[in-house]
Amino acid sequence: MNRLFYIAMILLLGACSFPHVQKHTVNALSNPFLTSQSYTLENVPKDARTMIFAAAAIKDLKKLQFDWLKMNAEMTKDLYPGYSMVTIDGPNQDNRKISLRITNTVDQAQSSLYFTFIPFKGKNKETYCDPNALPNGNGSKERPYRSLQSLMESGYEPISNEVIYLLNGNHGTANLHGGHYTIAAASGHAAVLNAIHITNGKNILVHSIRIESRMPVNSYLRTIDTLSEEIIIQNCKITCTVSDDELHQKNWKEYVASGIYCDGNKCRIHGNLIQYTFHGLQTNGNQNIISNNIIDRFCGDAIRNTGNDNQFLENFLSNALIDDYYDPTGNHDDLLQAWTHDSPILNIIIKKNIAISTTDPDLPNRSKIVQGLVCFDGFTENWVVDSNIVVTDHPHGISLYGAKHCTIKNNIVLRNPHKFYDFESDPWIMIHDHKDKRMSEHNKVISNVATKYNIPSTSTIIKDNTTIDSIYLTNFIKYHGWIY
Repeated sequence: MNRLFYIAMILLLGACSFPHVQKHTVNALSNPFLTSQSYTLENVPKDARTMIFAAAAIKDLKKLQFDWLKMNAEMTKDLYPGYSMVTIDGPNQDNRKISLRITNTVDQAQSSLYFTFIPFKGKNKETYCDPNALPNGNGSKERPYRSLQSLMESGYEPISNEVIYLLNGNHGTANLHGGHYTIAAASGHAAVLNAIHITNGKNILVHSIRIESRMPVNSYLRTIDTLSEEIIIQNCKITCTVSDDELHQKNWKEYVASGIYCDGNKCRIHGNLIQYTFHGLQTNGNQNIISNNIIDRFCGDAIRNTGNDNQFLENFLSNALIDDYYDPTGNHDDLLQAWTHDSPILNIIIKKNIAISTTDPDLPNRSKIVQGLVCFDGFTENWVVDSNIVVTDHPHGISLYGAKHCTIKNNIVLRNPHKFYDFESDPWIMIHDHKDKRMSEHNKVISNVATKYNIPSTSTIIKDNTTIDSIYLTNFIKYHGWIY
């Protein structure tokens, strides 16, 4: 019997799968998670370093063992309990496959994930930047340019299909523009920047770069402006260099910036690890895909959205920090929040995400009020909230205030089995009328599993849902590894 809870491996394109939930049957809760997954990463520069991140959740995270297979002695690293990273240097010209095995050492239950790398096709101009290089370089391996910041400030214009490889060291703050080129860490090198800002860019790929900085809370480590489109941010580690002790201080907002701010359209933010930020990621543009990111240890919201036609797929959101809800400048923490005060937010897909208030019971500076997937300031129109797992103590598991033609289906909404905090209700699925009393209309709540449903909107179609009472919940929790 596999007792890995969700096995929530978000290794870039990791996926969860849910069966159709039958109403009020114990068997429907017996094995709702698919633990064998596959992953394909395209357009990997042939001489690049690639970082891949994994996350999983059981009650005792120290009982998880991550084994990266077929690695040929390349570097691996465990980040925190329940999180792991592997660094792969130079996939070369051919397709390459590796795999990860995750083991629950309590009962030796295992899950696996498989990767395929597909490198660039054809020839590209290769340019090198080295912060430790001598001046007057020409961009070759032998005579690299200086930092990426100094290169872009010099007026350099990358050509179509160029790959700019970054060598060891800090490359400053890079302001990117133009289009059809790639920025990547070179094989064997750990490239670091303070921040990246993309202005009027098109078809720029940023691959496996570390962004590490300390900036005030109203700053972002990566920005994509409104004139930019088709930007890809993949496999990067984005973090504020802040300690748990510093987060305990009153002035923590002086050095905890937010992660990614995307005003652009048709962008792909994919497979990144975003840790120790204020807000993890915000999308204001349209037609963006936010997929397979791990957003961990955030002090505000994990994901925020005000754009249309965006998709949020297979992200792992966990470990909200800072209990400041009642402070004058505090934040009610959300795992995913959207809002609008004028035109409705249209055509949003939120699918196969795993959203957990806290996975680690020993987490310092834990937040108390952590809401799930929510929009309290609608209208939301034509949303699909499908096959997500939401685990928190707060009543708002999935809540839409002001919704039209929205579908909430196949989700699992549970109270955090650690039971950190008590509220007036277990987590619910809710469709509510707008705050100004305008009615929610033509919505569906179908085939979900939840501890409660709170749906005062009278026109909602409600069918084939399962309410888990205390007996069902106890069996469900024990089966998936949250053993008391």
